[in-house]
Amino acid sequence: MVDFISEEFSRICKSAIERFSSEFECPKEDVCLTFNLREETLFFRLLKDFKVVREVTFNEILNQKIDLRGYGLMVKPFITKCLFRFCEQYDIKQEDVSVMVLVVQEKICLVLYNKVTQVKQIEIEELF
Repeated sequence: MVDFISEEFSRICKSAIERFSSEFECPKEDVCLTFNLREETLFFRLLKDFKVVREVTFNEILNQKIDLRGYGLMVKPFITKCLFRFCEQYDIKQEDVSVMVLVVQEKICLVLYNKVTQVKQIEIEELF
């Protein structure tokens, strides 16, 4: 189950970043997503050139109006728990924790941040 979620997560994020980069008419390396917490609730941001463009919904990341496969029901709780775990593990306040998702050499790269300070690069399996 975790392998399936990890593979789908990578595929979905890479596809979303490629789609948003087409929308912005820029290389996919200039676009990334972040996962953040606000009052213990997961939310997503879209960034271009490391500047927030807007908040996006999970359905926008999926590029669907309705999540018929229920990915949000599986993935969002995993990511939320992971962010809570990173807060405890690295002594980061909930409102300051984020995971940035980038495409580097055609692969998904995840980086943990405390506000704007990079904490470490993480493996996708650490999310799940």
